[in-house]
Amino acid sequence: MRPRRFFAAASQQASLLANRIVTGLERERRWQLVLVLFVSVVCAALVVDAVVAVRGEKAAWTRDTPVVVLTRDVEKGDALTSLNTRTQRIPGALAPADALADISAHLTARVSMRANTPLSLSLVVPTADAVTVPAGWRVIALPPDLALPVVDPGDTVAAPGTELVADE
Repeated sequence: MRPRRFFAAASQQASLLANRIVTGLERERRWQLVLVLFVSVVCAALVVDAVVAVRGEKAAWTRDTPVVVLTRDVEKGDALTSLNTRTQRIPGALAPADALADISAHLTARVSMRANTPLSLSLVVPTADAVTVPAGWRVIALPPDLALPVVDPGDTVAAPGTELVADE
């Protein structure tokens, strides 16, 4: 029963407030002017926001971005080289967020793709021989679910219980 009373009282108060506002607007010209000015300012703000958004979209369509695209169809695992790719300028609105601006060596297709597909980091994968290990460094394979601290390149890491698999 109490929620009904609450909502009934709230409804009555809202109705009373609305009636007082309407009555005040009918009697006081100054309040009419204030209301008209307020509504005008809100409308003007919405128009300005829409114009700024449209200008931003227009800029994205007129700004060309260099992107590597395929010149012919490729299958999953095919090597990506200058023979099957080219750099093309396309509107920034159509370019993927992680688009490749140039083709580097040792990239393969992650999935099968058609000609004229803009390449992005999510569509390519480095080949196994693409990993170069600096002199004096060693590579350690770790399980993907292992929690690791943040390590920067060049940090010395002690890995107890490891064996040297191959040495150059």
